[in-house]
Amino acid sequence: MDTFKERVWSRREHWMAQLILALVGLGLVFFDVIWKGLGFQPLTVPIIGILEGLGTALFVAGTVSFGIEELIRGRTLITFEAKLRELLAATGDKLTSQIIHFLESYVVVLGQRIEELGKEVYGSNIKMIYSSRAKGLEEMASAIKEADNFVYVMGISLREFFQLETPCSAAIAEVYHERKDVKFKVLIFNNRSAEALERSSREEGIAFSSIDDPEYKSKTLFGETRETITNIRKYCSEIALRVYDSQSLFLLITDKTAFMEPYHYGNRVVGEPVLSRAPFLRRVAELVPLIEFTKATERGPYEQFFGHFEYVFDKAKEPTEENVRV
Repeated sequence: MDTFKERVWSRREHWMAQLILALVGLGLVFFDVIWKGLGFQPLTVPIIGILEGLGTALFVAGTVSFGIEELIRGRTLITFEAKLRELLAATGDKLTSQIIHFLESYVVVLGQRIEELGKEVYGSNIKMIYSSRAKGLEEMASAIKEADNFVYVMGISLREFFQLETPCSAAIAEVYHERKDVKFKVLIFNNRSAEALERSSREEGIAFSSIDDPEYKSKTLFGETRETITNIRKYCSEIALRVYDSQSLFLLITDKTAFMEPYHYGNRVVGEPVLSRAPFLRRVAELVPLIEFTKATERGPYEQFFGHFEYVFDKAKEPTEENVRV
């Protein structure tokens, strides 16, 4: 920041330039008078008239600007600086103290909030929260590989596990073929249920007539669930596979940890393309976090999700040919 002395020196440079401008103008007028005294006239020597006009203009401009600078700007700067210094001297220490007090209070409150949040997370046996299921694929793949006794998976189409080339599909293939001591149970959304029809209608923006509607069977939900059922039957036939009628949660559970993501119908924005032209619902689903829970010694979220899976699996049924017939 410029000091007061530097600003005064800067002003000095300004008024010196203005003074020089006025003196140059005065000099030109002086030379014009001399030339005329020697008998030269503007009609015979055009530069004489030019010197007079230019000199007069420079003299007036320099004089006026010098006056404005000195009488208005200079005095205003000096007055403003003096008042500002008085104000800072009167309030500076108090203001600094108030700012420090505010920052200290904010840090204390923030620390308390973080501590409270940590206690809640720890008390809920939450190990990690991922912004989406896609962000947790590597961790879920590691959990599958580290399972000692079982791997349970529950979801709508489970394409990340039985269709696409992902860390999870690779982990399932590895454990399934190399470790027969690990048992698999899979629950997949029944594509011939009323709720599957409703979800597909929501995704596609189409009111289907029934679950046998050829247009419904040509859409994403029916096609992806059909492909998962086909792949499990073909490549992992020893996996215990069943279909369930009501969407609720995505679950991946091993004997050490559980991953959970809630399902939903999404929040359609007016003018948003439907799933057949853009993956609307899938993008919305990615905004919902995936939560990982550790197994606790007492009944916590892990135990609740384990009980939920077992209950639904016991009530569910094995897929039929109707689930894969187009």
